[in-house]
Amino acid sequence: GGSLIAAFGDDVATIRELGQETRIPIDVSIVDISKDGMRLRSKLPVACGAPIEIKVRDTVVLGSVHRRVPSLDYYEIAVLIHAISPALTVKESQETAATTA
Repeated sequence: GGSLIAAFGDDVATIRELGQETRIPIDVSIVDISKDGMRLRSKLPVACGAPIEIKVRDTVVLGSVHRRVPSLDYYEIAVLIHAISPALTVKESQETAATTA
């Protein structure tokens, strides 16, 4: 999972609870990513077991909250990843990267 954390490490992401009523996105920071999970830090709590959507740059991750550990000034949230769907195709993102490089 080194490439994922290299791609998204230190990125600001947003997390949004899905369900009966979709909540507003919360800003979170990414602590760690593996192929089937993520660890995030959030100032606000997210319900355990809640289905969630995480947005990082052009990528949307669907998952659920596995566990939530309160710390002094943030919550550490462990997420199980169910699906990852890049908003752009690989070809488009490579072209975008080429024009911005």
